[in-house]
Amino acid sequence: MKKTIFFITGIFLIFIDGTGIFLPFGNAVVYSEGNTTSRNCINLNQEQLLEDEDTNVSNRKSYVALLDESVHEHIANYWSDKGIERYHLRIPIYENYFLWVASWIYPSIFKKYEFSDYNKAIERGLGLCSEHAIIITGILNHKGIESKIIRLPGHVVATALVEETKNEWWTLDPTYGVTIPYNIQQIEQNPNMIGAYYSDRGYSKKQIENLLNMYKKGALSISDVRKYDSHIKSYALKYYLEKITYLLKWGLPLLLVLPFLKRIIKEKMNFGYRKSTERER
Repeated sequence: MKKTIFFITGIFLIFIDGTGIFLPFGNAVVYSEGNTTSRNCINLNQEQLLEDEDTNVSNRKSYVALLDESVHEHIANYWSDKGIERYHLRIPIYENYFLWVASWIYPSIFKKYEFSDYNKAIERGLGLCSEHAIIITGILNHKGIESKIIRLPGHVVATALVEETKNEWWTLDPTYGVTIPYNIQQIEQNPNMIGAYYSDRGYSKKQIENLLNMYKKGALSISDVRKYDSHIKSYALKYYLEKITYLLKWGLPLLLVLPFLKRIIKEKMNFGYRKSTERER
């Protein structure tokens, strides 16, 4: 009886996982929302972002600038409560039923979920400034370009090593699509230098003033998403939990189904053996 219950549960979970294969995770309608900063793109185009990701990296400076612009255009800066279900800020049950359950048990962390896996973040197509930074540093590190997440008071940006011989680092703000050809230490010494780069992108004086204040208050450089998650107390194990649950979402139902299937196969083999024994007699 217990094995039968496990089998039915396993089949149900496999059905849920299978449904997720055919359902889209991103929703292009998010670009019609008024509070996104991705003003230059009105269609969610994951394929274009992935094409830009695969661009030749021989010219690091050009590649970093292109990627910064691409993440800005194709990842919506959106985190409103109104989009919890519509834009999958709460991870849908068919995407990862562990994270879906967690959203009801620990809503402060999981109700509006920020991905540690940059590929999943790209697939959903939206997030806060921190998600933008996770995406761009994830891609750059994957491409062999050293990059780090930079936490500012009230904002998150990234930095990338664009020229190894000179140890030249640039500051990247994919949320606003701004590439600043200076490292974070240079900006902290003279925050006003960033104004022109944001102004060239068409941002208002008020927005630039707010950003200047964030840069003035000091930055914290964090090497990768694992350390970023662990630096935020409530996120300490989130990186590993996400990895494990995406493995278990398929592994658990298989473990539940296998004992029942094993029993069925064993019974059929025994039945076949008895039949052959009877014929021999």
